[in-house]
Amino acid sequence: MTLTVLKISHLEQLNSKIFALLSTIFSRLKIEHLIKQIGVILSWSVSEEGKRIHR
Repeated sequence: MTLTVLKISHLEQLNSKIFALLSTIFSRLKIEHLIKQIGVILSWSVSEEGKRIHR
């Protein structure tokens, strides 16, 4: 193999590692976002339920 082919192969491996890492990070961010949304919905639901009880 020539040096150019080795460099390209190394860059392709690095590129796929970076994309794998980014997809993992974005998946975690989406999950954290959904958890926060669920928490907001649950807390809103609880506060609305409290308002009904106090009426």
